[in-house]
Amino acid sequence: MAPQLKHAFTLRCYMDPSTVTTVGSRSDGHVRIIAPLTFGYIRFIDSGVEGKIHPPAADWLLHNPEANQAEFDTRLRASTDSGEVYIHYRGRIGLDDAAKKFLTFSPEASTTEFGDAYWVMTPSLETSDERLKTFEDVQLLGQGRWIVDNNGKGVEYEVFAVKVGGLTKP
Repeated sequence: MAPQLKHAFTLRCYMDPSTVTTVGSRSDGHVRIIAPLTFGYIRFIDSGVEGKIHPPAADWLLHNPEANQAEFDTRLRASTDSGEVYIHYRGRIGLDDAAKKFLTFSPEASTTEFGDAYWVMTPSLETSDERLKTFEDVQLLGQGRWIVDNNGKGVEYEVFAVKVGGLTKP
């Protein structure tokens, strides 16, 4: 039986354009970009638990202009009413026109839909909130999109637990 996906949580993080740093080109032409995440939320679907994202948190992107894509390594923390959540994820994104507008904080940047671009991530969680402990023991897979709303510009992920065979965690 092929693995199935079960929606686990939604993660949304916002950035402040004034804090984004472009380190510059490496010798291979790749460009390092550091984008601090200033606030946001995580909402767990089945339990209704919600957490608030707090600094320090950042996306560390490595842009490959030749391939028109970026790899990212992100670490952040959230607090719930019953504990802390540490999230680490890595992933890959195709840098289409919408991404370029967003990453340059163009006034033309707009919200995109899931699936508009190749954008995947594999998060892992550690938590002191007992209600969320099951997420420490499952493989997670997410897809991303750009968000532009009254709170500013950010990223949103729909994250799924990978179900294999009869195992239904979480």
